[in-house]
Amino acid sequence: MREISDAAYRDFCDILFDHKSEAFDERSPITYVKNVENPLCIIASQNDSRTPLKPVLAYISELHKQGVKFEFHMTTDAGHIATSTSQFMDDLLPGIQFLQKHFPV
Repeated sequence: MREISDAAYRDFCDILFDHKSEAFDERSPITYVKNVENPLCIIASQNDSRTPLKPVLAYISELHKQGVKFEFHMTTDAGHIATSTSQFMDDLLPGIQFLQKHFPV
């Protein structure tokens, strides 16, 4: 993900991981996909330069191979951060519905 993210995110990762490439694999969610036991809700934006869609889709592919239950929701008009109430609701509503469905109170 670092390689296809924007420059600010790459610099942040380099500092966070002290320029040690092995730390990226060690801390990557895809490394631990085989440990996922509960359903997941993944919400991603098609236009996010900080967390691009390509690694998200790779993670989803691995979840599918592992037989993990998941829902994937992609917003098309937002970037990394919602800039309007409508975009915020597009991100938030699927998560709320997922929690209600899978973890009722």
